[in-house]
Amino acid sequence: QAQPEAMPAGSLPWAALGRVNLAGSGHCSGALIGPSLVLTAAHCLYNASSGHWIAAEYLRFVAGYERDTYLAQSRVSGYQTAESFNPKARIEVEKLSNDWALLTLETPIGQEVGYFGLLNFDRARLARLNTQKTRFARAGYRREFAHVISVDTDCPVHGFLRDLALVLHGCPTQPGD
Repeated sequence: QAQPEAMPAGSLPWAALGRVNLAGSGHCSGALIGPSLVLTAAHCLYNASSGHWIAAEYLRFVAGYERDTYLAQSRVSGYQTAESFNPKARIEVEKLSNDWALLTLETPIGQEVGYFGLLNFDRARLARLNTQKTRFARAGYRREFAHVISVDTDCPVHGFLRDLALVLHGCPTQPGD
């Protein structure tokens, strides 16, 4: 397995990735999926020590972050998680498809830096991707490289769980990805 590469945060499409900064208590990766909408992991927004969700007012999304520079940033005005996500439950692969959060930004910075479109998977599209031996990319601000985007562009797809809700791929992930 090849090691992930560091990518320049200011180049497309990586400019639409960023860090969700958690009030001085760490960060998670996030992806702009609309002008003012960021997709991240729900478990990142839960403070296990206090047993509470981190309030939106303490969150900030920084797009195109690289070594203390960035393209744009915004405070988070609110967020929602999957209703069925339980931050206290043991993480199991089958439950990961509920580990998501949508952050609403105060400023629509996606208009400035760009954002990712969403692709709806159905069985026909999956069959075409499998026939073409399509690879996925895994990108983020992993803990050991917290100040640069690390990208693995050669992630083989092994299958899907929960009726296509969760992609099973062959790239290792680390905290922060």
